[in-house]
Amino acid sequence: MSKYCIDTNIIVYTMNGLKPAIDFMKKAQDEEIIYSVIVEAELFSSSKLIDR
Repeated sequence: MSKYCIDTNIIVYTMNGLKPAIDFMKKAQDEEIIYSVIVEAELFSSSKLIDR
């Protein structure tokens, strides 16, 4: 089993529908995907995730 440590960009690109990012995430979905607490903080600070 492979492990992938992803950064904020790959998640944002996937959320925005960028095909290479989606293809990568589909390839990695059966593997272990990890991310740092900094990535989590960046994502939760994103205006796309905040209810207004």
